[in-house]
Amino acid sequence: MLNWLTWFRWATLMIALGAMSYYGYRAVPWSYMDATLSAYWVAAIGTTGTLIGTIALASSEARTRQRERMTLAVIQAAHCQHKMQAMLLGLERIAELLGPSTKKKIPIDNVLNSINEIDSIVFIDNQELATLVPLKGHCAMKIAGVQNALSNLRKHILDIDTVRPASDDEDQSIGLDIDATYFAAAIAKKQVERLWEVMHTFKESIYT
Repeated sequence: MLNWLTWFRWATLMIALGAMSYYGYRAVPWSYMDATLSAYWVAAIGTTGTLIGTIALASSEARTRQRERMTLAVIQAAHCQHKMQAMLLGLERIAELLGPSTKKKIPIDNVLNSINEIDSIVFIDNQELATLVPLKGHCAMKIAGVQNALSNLRKHILDIDTVRPASDDEDQSIGLDIDATYFAAAIAKKQVERLWEVMHTFKESIYT
């Protein structure tokens, strides 16, 4: 389907050609038309026809390439769904491990478990992302952003400090810095939201 910009270009071209034809017709001294002038007009008309045909062919080829890219993007989206689902589950698990809970302390083991969750995620590579570019909603850019956030989140989790309990605390086990862990959980939740947006677009593209 032609978009508004393509229609505008075609309309501009037709108006320009129409104006040139009209004023060219008015300017030609038809009563003095000879073979040479007739040849010029035939050549001009032929050139104009060739130009229109070339533009039409180029537009048709561009639309065909766009349809092919979109088809490949939809196929790639279907192929990447399982990776996206695994990424979603991993991020939700991290938010659960490091986020607010009924416990007073967040166990140290939750750091290792969160790192294991990130390391188990299979990222979508650059070639796959490039194929997804035609999809609406900037899906490829969002996925790349989530994967970059995951790499940074891993570094942040490794830097979370431990906290020793007060001497009068009944629970003498060492916990994690609450502010740092809650911040990591908030990052994970934000990426979950972004991935759900992408998954919604995937679903629309594949099943419509």
